[in-house]
Amino acid sequence: MAASTLSSAKVTLGYLMWWLLMTLVETYALVNTFHFAVSMALADAVNINLLVATAGYIVHNSLKYYRPSIRNIVYLMAGIVVLSAGCVYLHEWIMVKYIYPDNIIYQQYLTLSSVVRGLIAWMMIALMAIGSWIWFYLLDQRAADQREQDMVKIARETELNTLRQQLQPHFLFNSLNSISALVGSQPERARLMIQ
Repeated sequence: MAASTLSSAKVTLGYLMWWLLMTLVETYALVNTFHFAVSMALADAVNINLLVATAGYIVHNSLKYYRPSIRNIVYLMAGIVVLSAGCVYLHEWIMVKYIYPDNIIYQQYLTLSSVVRGLIAWMMIALMAIGSWIWFYLLDQRAADQREQDMVKIARETELNTLRQQLQPHFLFNSLNSISALVGSQPERARLMIQ
């Protein structure tokens, strides 16, 4: 099964590589498209991607303990929309207040790109939620299969023990009957059989 070949460490490493790739792609796009300085583009990309990765981690951990049914998936998607909007707002607040408070061009860029950032953040968090849901579903399925195999094994062992318990008194009864038959006709063989 797929869950058995993927360990938690491999999944975490995969997510880290994905976020690193997203950070590099966004940095490259900001440098080449908007002609930002590499330091500014890198700061922007690292900040938004860390926020989105943190939101994805929150969704991942919540899905570890609660997996909504198909009917309740709307609540999960609404939560992801709120998280992605929070990521974009927090990103703009951090960048404008602490990192680049005096750069008007960058602030205009942030304002104009907030909707696109929100959509990308929503998409990334939703992908992480879907991946986590599938991951935990496979783990649950694997655990259920293991429980079923254990129950079948226990049932076989119980059946075998029951048969053994039935055979032991039957063997003892047959042996005693044989000895009883030999005592009258061949006492010497009966003594040997008892020994």
